[in-house]
Amino acid sequence: ARLNETIVAALRSPAVREFEAFLGRSIRIEVSDARVLRGVFRCVDHEGNIVVSQCHELRELLDGHSETRFFSS
Repeated sequence: ARLNETIVAALRSPAVREFEAFLGRSIRIEVSDARVLRGVFRCVDHEGNIVVSQCHELRELLDGHSETRFFSS
């Protein structure tokens, strides 16, 4: 089984290996609508969506205040 793991690892593209380096790390994502998401990077799904756990969303409100929401997973 260990040989198969080695072969599979060798066949992974550099892009996949780069993504794997971020697994389980804290990330900050700036969304085009000015929201900021912070959480732990878990994976990218088959549609290309980033999956984040322990996610907090920070939004700047029109009155100058900010609002934080927590998304549990």
